[in-house]
Amino acid sequence: MYESDIYLSVRRFLEEIKEGSLIQLMNNDCDYQEHSALEDKAKKAYINLKLTESQRNTINCLIDAKEIITADYATLSYTAGIKDTIDVLSGFGLILKPFVE
Repeated sequence: MYESDIYLSVRRFLEEIKEGSLIQLMNNDCDYQEHSALEDKAKKAYINLKLTESQRNTINCLIDAKEIITADYATLSYTAGIKDTIDVLSGFGLILKPFVE
Protein backbone atom coordinates (compact mmCIF):
# COMPACT_ATOMS: atom_id res chain seq x y z
CA MET A 1 0.00 0.00 0.00
CA TYR A 2 2.84 2.37 0.86
CA GLU A 3 4.42 1.94 -2.60
CA SER A 4 1.04 2.63 -4.19
CA ASP A 5 0.74 5.88 -2.20
CA ILE A 6 4.22 6.95 -3.32
CA TYR A 7 3.39 6.12 -6.94
CA LEU A 8 0.17 8.13 -6.78
CA SER A 9 1.96 11.09 -5.17
CA VAL A 10 4.69 11.07 -7.81
CA ARG A 11 2.13 10.73 -10.59
CA ARG A 12 0.11 13.69 -9.29
CA PHE A 13 3.27 15.77 -8.97
CA LEU A 14 4.32 14.94 -12.53
CA GLU A 15 0.85 15.81 -13.82
CA GLU A 16 1.11 19.20 -12.13
CA ILE A 17 4.60 20.11 -13.35
CA LYS A 18 4.05 18.95 -16.93
CA GLU A 19 1.15 21.37 -17.40
CA GLY A 20 3.34 24.49 -17.59
CA SER A 21 5.69 22.96 -20.14
CA LEU A 22 2.91 21.30 -22.06
CA ILE A 23 0.79 24.44 -22.42
CA GLN A 24 3.75 26.38 -23.78
CA LEU A 25 4.57 23.63 -26.28
CA MET A 26 0.94 23.25 -27.38
CA ASN A 27 0.59 26.99 -27.93
CA ASN A 28 3.69 27.04 -30.15
CA ASP A 29 3.16 23.80 -32.08
CA CYS A 30 1.62 24.30 -35.54
CA ASP A 31 0.51 20.66 -35.85
CA TYR A 32 -1.23 20.77 -32.48
CA GLN A 33 -2.98 24.02 -33.38
CA GLU A 34 -4.14 22.55 -36.71
CA HIS A 35 -5.43 19.37 -35.05
CA SER A 36 -7.15 21.42 -32.36
CA ALA A 37 -8.97 23.41 -35.06
CA LEU A 38 -10.06 20.14 -36.71
CA GLU A 39 -11.38 18.91 -33.37
CA ASP A 40 -13.35 22.13 -32.88
CA LYS A 41 -14.86 21.74 -36.36
CA ALA A 42 -15.82 18.12 -35.61
CA LYS A 43 -17.40 19.14 -32.28
CA LYS A 44 -19.55 21.74 -34.03
CA ALA A 45 -20.66 19.16 -36.61
CA TYR A 46 -21.46 16.70 -33.81
CA ILE A 47 -23.58 19.26 -31.97
CA ASN A 48 -25.61 19.84 -35.13
CA LEU A 49 -26.40 16.15 -35.66
CA LYS A 50 -30.00 15.08 -35.15
CA LEU A 51 -29.41 12.35 -32.55
CA THR A 52 -31.64 10.79 -29.97
CA GLU A 53 -30.75 11.39 -26.35
CA SER A 54 -29.63 7.77 -26.05
CA GLN A 55 -27.38 8.05 -29.11
CA ARG A 56 -25.87 11.31 -27.87
CA ASN A 57 -25.28 9.82 -24.40
CA THR A 58 -23.52 6.81 -25.93
CA ILE A 59 -21.28 9.01 -28.04
CA ASN A 60 -20.57 11.32 -25.09
CA CYS A 61 -19.59 8.30 -22.99
CA LEU A 62 -17.17 7.20 -25.71
CA ILE A 63 -15.70 10.70 -26.02
CA ASP A 64 -15.27 10.97 -22.23
CA ALA A 65 -13.57 7.56 -22.05
CA LYS A 66 -11.24 8.48 -24.92
CA GLU A 67 -10.31 11.77 -23.27
CA ILE A 68 -9.54 10.02 -19.97
CA ILE A 69 -7.37 7.34 -21.59
CA THR A 70 -5.58 9.95 -23.70
CA ALA A 71 -4.77 11.99 -20.58
CA ASP A 72 -3.52 8.83 -18.82
CA TYR A 73 -1.39 7.97 -21.84
CA ALA A 74 0.08 11.48 -21.91
CA THR A 75 0.99 11.29 -18.21
CA LEU A 76 2.53 7.84 -18.59
CA SER A 77 4.45 8.95 -21.68
CA TYR A 78 5.77 11.97 -19.83
CA THR A 79 6.79 9.77 -16.89
CA ALA A 80 8.45 7.26 -19.23
CA GLY A 81 10.37 10.12 -20.87
CA ILE A 82 11.70 11.24 -17.51
CA LYS A 83 12.67 7.67 -16.62
CA ASP A 84 14.37 7.18 -19.99
CA THR A 85 16.27 10.46 -19.56
CA ILE A 86 17.53 9.31 -16.16
CA ASP A 87 18.55 5.95 -17.68
CA VAL A 88 20.45 7.67 -20.52
CA LEU A 89 22.21 10.12 -18.20
CA SER A 90 23.07 7.26 -15.87
CA GLY A 91 24.31 5.17 -18.80
CA PHE A 92 26.71 7.95 -19.76
CA GLY A 93 27.84 8.24 -16.16
CA LEU A 94 26.55 11.78 -15.86
CA ILE A 95 24.36 11.00 -12.85
CA LEU A 96 24.20 8.22 -10.30
CA LYS A 97 21.10 6.14 -10.68
CA PRO A 98 19.51 5.21 -7.38
CA PHE A 99 19.42 1.49 -6.72
CA VAL A 100 15.79 0.41 -6.74
CA GLU A 101 14.70 -3.19 -6.70
